[in-house]
Amino acid sequence: MKPHLRFTDAAIEQLPVELQDLWQILNGKKLDREHMTAAFGRVVELFRRQGRMLNLVQDNMASMRHNTEHLAFDLEATRRERDALQDRMDQNPFQF
Repeated sequence: MKPHLRFTDAAIEQLPVELQDLWQILNGKKLDREHMTAAFGRVVELFRRQGRMLNLVQDNMASMRHNTEHLAFDLEATRRERDALQDRMDQNPFQF
C-alpha cells in the first residue's frame, strides 16, 4: 500500500532539481541503491553550497555593519570639524 502523498506536483516543481530527483526516486520510479546514493550525494552537495553561501552573506553583512559604523563615526567627526570651523569664522571672519 502506497502512503498518502502530502506534496503536490506544484510544490515539488518549486524545489531544487536535486530534491526533485530524490523525490522521484523515493516515489519508486528508480528505487535502487545506485540512484539513491547519487541523488543523496547531490542533495548533500546542494546543502553544503547553501551553507557556504549563507556564511558568505553573513560575513558580508558583518563587514557592511562594520563599514557603516566607521562611516557614521567619520560623518560625525566631519560635522564637528565643520561646526568648529564655522564658529571660528563667526568669531573672526577676516582671519580666513
